[in-house]
Amino acid sequence: ELALDLVNQEMTREITNAVRSLEIGVLRVKSAQLARELAEKRLSSEFMKFKVGESRIRNIVDFQFDLNRVRIDEVS
Repeated sequence: ELALDLVNQEMTREITNAVRSLEIGVLRVKSAQLARELAEKRLSSEFMKFKVGESRIRNIVDFQFDLNRVRIDEVS
């Protein structure tokens, strides 16, 4: 009976850890998606500013670089 209790506790611990890992993974995916969406909006806004002469091409390139980095993070 003691051995059965130990196995039951170990299984419960492993299942709990797996569920926590899954929850953390889901949160990371959501966070990465939101970061990508934000980076896309920032790039779009900066491009609009560039169209009216309130930004420089360097800023556009920087925002594109940021977007690419966030996309890589999202895929990872």
